[in-house]
Amino acid sequence: MLKFTTIGLFLLFYSSAEMIIIDPSLIVPGLGAEGFVINKPASEAVKKFNSKELKIIKFNKRKELLEEVFNIKVPLKIKYDMIILSENNHIILLSYKDLVTAVIGFNHGRVTNDAVSLDKGINYFIFNYGNNEIYQIQNEYGKIYIFKNIRIILFDDNNNDTIDMYLVY
Repeated sequence: MLKFTTIGLFLLFYSSAEMIIIDPSLIVPGLGAEGFVINKPASEAVKKFNSKELKIIKFNKRKELLEEVFNIKVPLKIKYDMIILSENNHIILLSYKDLVTAVIGFNHGRVTNDAVSLDKGINYFIFNYGNNEIYQIQNEYGKIYIFKNIRIILFDDNNNDTIDMYLVY
């Protein structure tokens, strides 16, 4: 009983954005993950990392992730002009005009704000969030699931019902 009361009080006093910052294992589709919130300044996000393990790549012009990197043509556009890579933390942040546009994570043990564990796989995720407005793209490397309505993309490298990478935008 005490555990549920504590969780309830935690949820009562903190917004979803604050919870993301407090708990890096929390994913809130469309809002953030890994302790980073979408549309917050990237310059502030960089301060969270140890500068020795951080790689920053800046581009002179705007890039688009899905079409230019993954060669996927869908109506969704994720823009960026800077990549912030933390190999030690297994995190990639994309930013455009100094605002975080996407958080990419490779970590296991992550859970959504609806208590859906990514470790349980793609099918479990679809069971909990539904299959409305999902774009599924398959190639020789695996399958990509774009959940446009909740703003998360899941990657299954070997098409074996595991979530190998996720992207919150």
